[in-house]
Amino acid sequence: MFKKFKSFKIKKNKYSRFLAGTFFILFFSVSLVILPKVVKAIADIHGSAWWGNDLKFIYFNCEDYEFGSHFDSPENFRDLPEPRGFHFYIAGCVIDHGVKIANDGNLFGAAFNHSKGMINFGGSSTPVNLTTEQYNSFNSNCLNACNAENFCSACYNSLDQKIYGYAQASSTSELIRLDVNLGLPSENDLQLKSWNLSSSTNPYYSTVEPGDFVGHASSTVAGLHQSISFNCLSEYGSEGLALCNELDKEDYKVYIKNPEIGQMTAPNWSYESACSSPGNAKQAVLKWSLNSVGSFISGYEIAVTRTDIPATSSPDTICYSGFKLGSATQYTIPNALDTLCTTTNDLDYNEDYYWFIRLYYLENSVHTPTEWYQFGANDGHQGELYDIDNGPSSITNKAKTFSTYKHEFPTPYFTWSPPEIEVGATTTIFTALTPSNESRYYTDVSPSTSIICDENGVNCQYLWSVIGNVSDISSPTTATTTITFHEAGNADVNLRVEDSSGYYCIATRQILDINYGLPIWREVKAE
Repeated sequence: MFKKFKSFKIKKNKYSRFLAGTFFILFFSVSLVILPKVVKAIADIHGSAWWGNDLKFIYFNCEDYEFGSHFDSPENFRDLPEPRGFHFYIAGCVIDHGVKIANDGNLFGAAFNHSKGMINFGGSSTPVNLTTEQYNSFNSNCLNACNAENFCSACYNSLDQKIYGYAQASSTSELIRLDVNLGLPSENDLQLKSWNLSSSTNPYYSTVEPGDFVGHASSTVAGLHQSISFNCLSEYGSEGLALCNELDKEDYKVYIKNPEIGQMTAPNWSYESACSSPGNAKQAVLKWSLNSVGSFISGYEIAVTRTDIPATSSPDTICYSGFKLGSATQYTIPNALDTLCTTTNDLDYNEDYYWFIRLYYLENSVHTPTEWYQFGANDGHQGELYDIDNGPSSITNKAKTFSTYKHEFPTPYFTWSPPEIEVGATTTIFTALTPSNESRYYTDVSPSTSIICDENGVNCQYLWSVIGNVSDISSPTTATTTITFHEAGNADVNLRVEDSSGYYCIATRQILDINYGLPIWREVKAE
């Protein structure tokens, strides 16, 4: 989050006009542009852009400009000079405004500037008047229709992460071009860093967090361009973080407030995890990334189903977490804390599952849910069909699903004889088939019932290795072998057992105190 804005010295007559207008709004209820309550919008834009020393900030949501219960609350109407000298109750968002990005990428709503008033970004309640030529100059860059018929004047292209089109000051009809960078290098184009963490803005802005805007827009008055900066990093580049925090610099940015999901991955269940104990092969870890404004996230819900529907309770619901407080980034199945996710029977072997997540954020002190996000869905937040712990998954994944392993993993076990090992001894025998403690494997037909490994390597393949000692292994790939150690000390002996499905586990046992043999004493009679 960016820091609180600093106070600024403004000419008195400018604020006299603004105070008069504010009082008129408060007590005489002149009509303002009231944004409609949009049922479904993918992004609420917050924060402030910098329009130069004279015009100062453009506020993208009234929550960033009006807060507190009294007119003279600290930082309330922060552009006004201190002290304000008035003390009375003021409701939130008296100057009601806000800008959003709809699900189709088109912007709508209004921002606010104390000198220019409302800055309209499109929508039926905040129309922007453009000519056909002006529409033609940008709308081919929008992923969905953006024209006068649907009241669109600006859009976000999630492919190149840039903003295109126009905003307009309602008081003067002055246009602000959002995709013109005043001849500056291309990294100064107005852009929003994608929620998908595998992509990013221009490397020049490598320090920009997901959900932050960066770059410039421009307005034209009497032929003079006025640059509008959407992020302090736009001014100082790679040194921006340090310079923006200095006392003599302005610390500001425009960003997405409401929580969104970035990359989703599954099953994130490695061979090592499946090998940790019998019954672990059916588990999975669902992981997701969050935007940078984690303080706004109040909770989440997970649903795992056999069908392509985020059902919280149905015969096809395998696991439903219920509402969980906090901003976690992963969820393990089975989960002992949730009624529907408590046993290893929640997931079956060799099955495909859908999983969904929705986040909650506080809105007027109420936990408010986002839409459901689906792993693997083609909605800009699609999951990756690989295991981020293991790299490319060895499991056959299908679109929009993750899969469980076919059966349990092998259980390697071995012993050696004699138990005390001498350096150079060629008779130390290691076996994976100790009676009553044999290495075992599982099959598709018997996914949870173990079978004793065979001696000839048909159902179990063996691989012996030694770490920490110079040694010779007579037969590294057989169930029974001899190992000769050439150094005194300790050694780790590993046995890797792999089944016919390619699943493998490794058993490691540490051998202590490998010693040289004691000298043989013979009594010789003196002659």
